[in-house]
Amino acid sequence: MRDSASQSSLASERGRVLVRYSGTEPILRLLVEGADQATVRAGLDRLALSPARFEVSAEANAVEVRLEHIAACAASPKAVVFRQTYRVEPDGRVAVDCAFSVDAALDDLPRLGVTLTLPDEFEQMRWFGRGPGESYVDRKRAAWVGRFAGAITDQYVPYAMPQEHGNKTDLRWIEAASPGAAVRFTPAALCEGSLSRFAPEDLFAATHTTDLRPRNEVRVNLDVAQRGLGSASCGPDTLDRYKIGAGDHRLSFDITVSDPAA
Repeated sequence: MRDSASQSSLASERGRVLVRYSGTEPILRLLVEGADQATVRAGLDRLALSPARFEVSAEANAVEVRLEHIAACAASPKAVVFRQTYRVEPDGRVAVDCAFSVDAALDDLPRLGVTLTLPDEFEQMRWFGRGPGESYVDRKRAAWVGRFAGAITDQYVPYAMPQEHGNKTDLRWIEAASPGAAVRFTPAALCEGSLSRFAPEDLFAATHTTDLRPRNEVRVNLDVAQRGLGSASCGPDTLDRYKIGAGDHRLSFDITVSDPAA
């Protein structure tokens, strides 16, 4: 293994990068917008990732890239050991496997997952999961499983205090489309996710919607899970079954590129 801060593309269409990962950016997401005091005390709003350590191997018909990050915070110098494998198949499909080992010091995470980035021209989205509005693990009875479509810009919900928004639960797949290509993310098991023009740090820093400026890119958020919405700010805390605890977690998904009209 060796350290690297170089960028790698995960999917391309006509030679142009569609999905980008940089070893200098935190692909691991533990931050929750509007973080409560426990999250702040643990230092999850100041999460530090070690430079990516990676190795590459090639077979006759495929290329495999393996990366490892160690996330440190105030609660633990090895809060999360994060390992990823990207396998590029001959047909262009990219199989991604993410393994998270969460330290015992972090027994109540706000969320756990990865973020990838798409260019600005991706504005339309489709998904097979719960919809048509946002849903969360402890607030999804009003959302039913089906196939839905909409604009990525419209996923933002103008709450009085800018915060997490647009989440989709029980995802079978989620897709972003531009005039030239559609990129689909298909998890191996049901997961949560969203597409947004705001990064978590943008929402965390803002106090009013007028403070926000949409980015010229699309954030693809795929989560093992998000913590339930209850936070004991006014009433009972989130039930234990809706919390994300320490231990080993896994998220696997495929990335495929197709014609947007398909």
